[in-house]
Amino acid sequence: AAWALQRLVRRDFVVVDTETTGLGSEDQVLEVAVVDPSGKVLVDRLIRPTCPIHPRATEVHGYDDAALASAPTFVQVLPELRKCLGGALAIAYNAPFDERLMRQSAAVWGAHPIETTWECAMRWYAQYTGKVSSGRGGYASPKLPRAEADQARHGARRDCLLTLRLLTRMAIPLSG
Repeated sequence: AAWALQRLVRRDFVVVDTETTGLGSEDQVLEVAVVDPSGKVLVDRLIRPTCPIHPRATEVHGYDDAALASAPTFVQVLPELRKCLGGALAIAYNAPFDERLMRQSAAVWGAHPIETTWECAMRWYAQYTGKVSSGRGGYASPKLPRAEADQARHGARRDCLLTLRLLTRMAIPLSG
């Protein structure tokens, strides 16, 4: 709770989320969103990947090749992302995953990754809920809490706003 409250008071972060072609080492970002601490959407872009979309990923987020056919490539969106993320504190729900996929996507184009500091809201939420384990990574992987209506599909912008809402909810015990 102290971490969430500190972030919300300082307002020195952005929230990032990605949707991807899959979970592997060759997969890429196909949607990215960035929101500021007030919930203002700074980036909300679909991205045309250079690799196939795994069928399971399509089930999760609903995107297929046809939906992304006219979207820009990652390297075309990279300047916009650098403007929002370069040197910023990026908070993501499962930050190691989002950071890895952003790096992988930049590497496909021979581009340097965005230099930013990442913090993992999932890790802090696991501590907040007491779901810390002795397993790999030291914490459980609780799913991002969603309203019933949000259960069906993931979306980067929606997940950014849910993560921001989660930070607010975690901070309430200390601020209230």
